[in-house]
Amino acid sequence: MAADLPEGIIIPLIIPFQADGEVDRSMLQQLTSFNVKAKVQGLFALGSAGQGAVMTPDQRRSALETIMEVAGGQIPVIAHVGTSESYSGRELARHAAGCGVDALAIIPPYYYSDHSEFEIQRHFCEVAEGAPELPVVVYDNAKYSGIVMNPAMVSRLRKLLPNTGGIKVSFSGLEQMLGYLRRLPDFKVYSGSIAYLAGGVPLGLAGAINPPSSFFPELCVQLWKAVTEGEYGEAFDLQSRVNELRAVVGNFSNRFGRSTFTEVMRLRGFPIVRYPRWTSHSFSAEEREELRKALVAAQGAQYLVEPMLNEVKASD
Repeated sequence: MAADLPEGIIIPLIIPFQADGEVDRSMLQQLTSFNVKAKVQGLFALGSAGQGAVMTPDQRRSALETIMEVAGGQIPVIAHVGTSESYSGRELARHAAGCGVDALAIIPPYYYSDHSEFEIQRHFCEVAEGAPELPVVVYDNAKYSGIVMNPAMVSRLRKLLPNTGGIKVSFSGLEQMLGYLRRLPDFKVYSGSIAYLAGGVPLGLAGAINPPSSFFPELCVQLWKAVTEGEYGEAFDLQSRVNELRAVVGNFSNRFGRSTFTEVMRLRGFPIVRYPRWTSHSFSAEEREELRKALVAAQGAQYLVEPMLNEVKASD
């Protein structure tokens, strides 16, 4: 099953919303098309960047259908179907398979972070029952699930669920990711941070699924190409540039939350009305200009649009 999973820049799509919190299908089509044209190697739908955990099941289905209308058959799509319990996750998995996705991603059952390993294993197996023919990517995200995974635990899970072929390792260092490769050498291990790409791919990493750097997919694709073609001088130059842009987005996110993602995408020319789905900070004109200048200073000027496109008023 690992052989069926994509390698490279797997973009975690943000899901744009209308002012009332419903999915903005038209804008989502544009964002999906944007990434397809950037020639990314895959899409990661409805994870933390994709707001899956705060959407209704119907909204998750609608969003995935919209993504697949644009991306289906063009680039691989990994659909996150994880929930806090296995019943709805299994139904989302069944729906995802019907949409034609290439793989499932499943996070450990969140909120009840005192689950036993047996319960966690059963959760994964029961969700995957909805699409038994699809490979599974473990979504290791202890920050949001409250459950810490490790290589031994995932190895035991794979014995119960053989189509487990990969893992997205969020908020962990390179050593943690290499631990998975040592224990499961045929696994596709995706970094949750693109900062490790140039150094980690030669050691076996399958790519990156990283929200803060996904606003510049063209640059990330250039980085992947340089690394995989052995052009290491160019790769490390591109890595440095990606890291600077990623740091800008990260710094503003620490200050203002996920509404930073909205403002960066507006600077890229997408007048998103609302993201995230909850009420968040509304950037002032001064803060927006501060962000723009920081991105320009980080060598992002060529990707930004004229300020006139950034006058969309954020929804309260």
